Amino acid sequence: EIWNIKIPPKIGTFVWRLFMNALPTAENISRRNIVVPKSNGVCPFSGLVEESRDHVLLWCKEVWEIWLKCYSWLELSFVFSGYVQKHFCQHELT
Repeated sequence: EIWNIKIPPKIGTFVWRLFMNALPTAENISRRNIVVPKSNGVCPFSGLVEESRDHVLLWCKEVWEIWLKCYSWLELSFVFSGYVQKHFCQHELT
């Protein structure tokens, strides 16, 4: 379904990687047995927890403030679901 939306290919690829949890986060890199130094494995925004897809895009307080401003600017309302796919698929894109 992602590939049927009229968006630039780079955005489509990012969204596909996001949904497949294939972004190069510290969590995913360490899962592939690549050593990530502890100082580089934490969220770059909060510096508190391991960098993961869900934390960086949904749970990080600093990033959450950005999402609130974006939704307000776009005049969109949303229901926070706590799951990446549900959160980003709640709006119909054409």
